[in-house]
Amino acid sequence: MKRIIVIAGPTASNKSRIAIDVASRFDGEIINADSRQFFKYMLVGTASPSERDRKLIPHHLYNIFEPNFKINAGLFIRLADERIDDIIRRGKIPVLVGGTGLYLKSLIRGIADIPEIPAETTQSVKETIREKGLKYCYDLLKSIDPEYTNKISPSDTQRIERALEVFYATGERFSAFHNRHNFKQKRYDDISITIMPPREILYQRINDRTREIFNSGIIEETRYLLQNGYADSQALDAIGYQEALRYINDRIPLQMAIEETSQRTRNYAKRQITWFRKFEAIQCESIEDIEGIIDIISKRLRDA
Repeated sequence: MKRIIVIAGPTASNKSRIAIDVASRFDGEIINADSRQFFKYMLVGTASPSERDRKLIPHHLYNIFEPNFKINAGLFIRLADERIDDIIRRGKIPVLVGGTGLYLKSLIRGIADIPEIPAETTQSVKETIREKGLKYCYDLLKSIDPEYTNKISPSDTQRIERALEVFYATGERFSAFHNRHNFKQKRYDDISITIMPPREILYQRINDRTREIFNSGIIEETRYLLQNGYADSQALDAIGYQEALRYINDRIPLQMAIEETSQRTRNYAKRQITWFRKFEAIQCESIEDIEGIIDIISKRLRDA
């Protein structure tokens, strides 16, 4: 079975820096597993790797799609499988890093077999979201599939849309498909580490990073998206971009945009923490103990 290293955890937990150190030590290459970092023109607001980091270690699947492109777990698996095969073929170790737990679990355990959704169903759901709003659609989905809505954010347009598509196309709840898949057979021999710092440390890092992204260009990125035909894309629903958009439209002052982004990010991190506590991985509280993480991985590699 092919071996991969996974560095996962909530946003702002220093996992990207840790992944670079891990890849450097074990001759690895990094593969993105963060749903927001797949998109072009959104480098600042999604804290995508810098040019310097990309020169240090090869990075894959970052900033490759237009902001209106629709990605899901199935496509992620296909893309990641290709990169993993290529990296292993060249004698290196794939290091996956990200906070989108569903993508990581799907890569390791597989996904439910859901029928193809007719184009007219997809279009109908999109129109409902556009005409009645995301909150209406989230509440609708909650009445249909409360089990699934408990696992997602009310602002997660893509997952809300997907779950409604599946229900209208098949008559079955999205969670029912997942519950039928036992997810027992692994697709990869993974060495998975989750970075789970104490909440007060994580929240302070989130606050600091939020100020940094507003100082570094998220407002300019948002203006670029608006000016280049992406006003209706899911990109502008993302945390930070939505607040930047409201600031640009003179609906809130800059400080409020920063504070609301921090709050939404902390709420998102809280949901990630809950999810990753159930993820099969070695949990590490320290965001600085790189050597400890290296030792854990080294031992697992030796014992294999």
